[in-house]
Amino acid sequence: LARDPNSEPTAKKHIVAMASVLFGVIFLNMFKNVRVWVENQAVPRTMRLPGFDNLEFSAEVWFCLAFCALAICGVAMMHRHLRDPLAWLPASWIGRGQMYYLVLLWVIVVMNFERALVRFSEGRMLTEGAIFLNAVIVTWLVGTYKPLSSQSVGQANGIGAHADSQPSWLRLSAWAAIVIAVCTLGMPAMIRKVYGDVHAGHSGLQKRFGPDALWRTTPIFKSKKHS
Repeated sequence: LARDPNSEPTAKKHIVAMASVLFGVIFLNMFKNVRVWVENQAVPRTMRLPGFDNLEFSAEVWFCLAFCALAICGVAMMHRHLRDPLAWLPASWIGRGQMYYLVLLWVIVVMNFERALVRFSEGRMLTEGAIFLNAVIVTWLVGTYKPLSSQSVGQANGIGAHADSQPSWLRLSAWAAIVIAVCTLGMPAMIRKVYGDVHAGHSGLQKRFGPDALWRTTPIFKSKKHS
């Protein structure tokens, strides 16, 4: 968020953009979890506020009220930062971007886990475990990243690798292409090698192509409620 009064319109645009992702996108996805909780009897369908018998709402309404309180608090802190910088917010744009990304990442990871928690099974150890481990790896990569200026300062002080050891963009692009090719072709090939045409019993049968593709057999209609 910009602190320069002359750039206040730009700063407000930043607030709208950040709030739309942190509170808008997350709400639209997290709200779907409430129905899963209710269907699996992890949360009552309706609840009364203790001591106030007249305040009885559905689980969806209580969730919306709680999330609205969080969103109002978050947006208010963003506006407060424009006038009086918050002490816990990093001063650099790199630091803010890292914090913003990691917060969003782990909210999504936890949101996905709490959706699966009410009907957890052994098969979920693969899916949820893979998501968690990937998030841990990404957290390390993002959290330990240093901007180029900091690296240059460290090299000038004899800290870190030499400048000539930094890979060029061409080398990075080549390695990225190799990794993408290996993942795209290697993972399906390994699965076919292990299972062949036999259905893997620990997961649901999902076909994306052919006459039995899910979008053909169980299409999603706008007129019907879906998760």
